[in-house]
Amino acid sequence: MSVYISCFDIDGDSCEEIEKELQKHHMNIIRHENTPGRFLLSDGDNREGWIIVIVSKESLKSELLSFNLIKCLTADGDDGILRILLVLRSGVNISEVPRCIRWVTVFSEDEKSYKNWIENQ
Repeated sequence: MSVYISCFDIDGDSCEEIEKELQKHHMNIIRHENTPGRFLLSDGDNREGWIIVIVSKESLKSELLSFNLIKCLTADGDDGILRILLVLRSGVNISEVPRCIRWVTVFSEDEKSYKNWIENQ
């Protein structure tokens, strides 16, 4: 199973921690850093697995976060090929996440139970 981790440069520390945790469970990790002009899933729609989106106060300020989430939800989410999970960094509440994606499964960064969720789904 592949797990795509989408993050901004400022959230690199959180991304590394999640990567290490998931690698312990022998998951194929693909890291995607949100930079202008580079969109998640821009390499094609033939992907399967999970997308973990790290949400921080800084990433909420960027239009790329919403764009990438909407693209993931509409491209492959409907077919059940990709499943999306949000990991909220410290200080981020679900009420701050764009309304259109609040129904997506969400975990606090501190919970660390996202790895069990991925394995058991």
